[in-house]
Amino acid sequence: QEEEDAQRAYEALHVEKWSLDRAILLHGTDDEQNVPDVISNREELSSQLTQPLKRAASDLYKAYYILQKASQRLKLPIRIIQDATNALCQYAARKDGLSVKGVSSRLSSAHSSKEACEKLRQYNKHKQMASLASALLFFESRKHGQHRPMQDICKGFDGPSSSSKEEDFIKLKHTSKAMKELRALFPEYKRATTTLPEDSLVEYVTRKLQLPPVATASIEVLVQTLKEREDRLKLPTLCAAVILFVTTTGAVMQRLAEQAAAYGSSQLPEKGIKENAMDSKKASFDLFSHDPIAEDRAYEMRQMWDAWVEQMPWGRTMRDIEQSCNVDESILLHVYKTKIYPQRGELLSTLQRYTSSTETNNYSKLKSTPRAAVLLSNLLMASALLDKNGTACVNAPTMQSYFNDEQPSDTRPFKRARAY
Repeated sequence: QEEEDAQRAYEALHVEKWSLDRAILLHGTDDEQNVPDVISNREELSSQLTQPLKRAASDLYKAYYILQKASQRLKLPIRIIQDATNALCQYAARKDGLSVKGVSSRLSSAHSSKEACEKLRQYNKHKQMASLASALLFFESRKHGQHRPMQDICKGFDGPSSSSKEEDFIKLKHTSKAMKELRALFPEYKRATTTLPEDSLVEYVTRKLQLPPVATASIEVLVQTLKEREDRLKLPTLCAAVILFVTTTGAVMQRLAEQAAAYGSSQLPEKGIKENAMDSKKASFDLFSHDPIAEDRAYEMRQMWDAWVEQMPWGRTMRDIEQSCNVDESILLHVYKTKIYPQRGELLSTLQRYTSSTETNNYSKLKSTPRAAVLLSNLLMASALLDKNGTACVNAPTMQSYFNDEQPSDTRPFKRARAY
């Protein structure tokens, strides 16, 4: 009890020293000021402060500015920025400073002049402030159910003006050291990284990859489905493997749609006109009316292929997925080969089922997504055209026989053609 009382007294002593309002009044821009006659108020306040208080205000404003600038670059919600700013001030009050252990650089003895030492001191101070801000933004994003990979947050920070050309100014090791100090002071941050909703990660990554709505909804469904079975897999890794699977499947369907449009564009039937269907039997092979495909079935197929042609491209490169999910390509391919590819038929059937099912469940978002029912109605067609390396092949000479079958088997022989 005595130790807690002493700690509270220590913090209370430094709360005013590390006042953000005072720091903004002394060093903030006109847009940040909330009082009239800023110059006279600033001069009056400055004359009343001791040198330690002036230094504290200067340091706190620098850290505040670093955090605000990175938050704007990362496009974080205002509530995350506010909570991170409050935690920054609390950290300064509890530690009586903004230092972070283990985040600093040293000079060689050959460059130990007084001027060089001062530059290094300012450089290290800026790096420690940025490390602290990056850790706070990471924790607060997680706490509010947002997902920002640590690598992306680190890229949001620049070095001081003297090192503006330095790349990756804040590295993962710097943020990790700041996280360690924050966890020691704020127990709630220990819980911030334990859980993260699947949809937050999927939404963030798919938005970064600019995927179509139906692709995003499909990925969410499969991530939730597989997460229940593969509880040992890390969420970003599973998400990356599912994205590879869905985008490759979509690329296959779009390629088939292009070939279907080119193959039967001159002989497509209109729904309800039986005469066209009868006449087409006398003509050469027609993709949508050839026996045994019925007229209604032909019309449905035409709708599906037209919908796929109209979609923005689903395919994404391995490099794009790797960078968006921050997952190594070798790990991504291993999970795809061992966990996704062997059950590709079941997974595609799952997507088809949830677009037509009348049940109310956690996957209703897929069913309510526009065009999902049309696009995914025959998704199992793509199963035979996927391979375990995360690529796809479409053998043009076999297209006629391929379209005769409603659901081809996975054992149909296809020669390797163009990869997506």
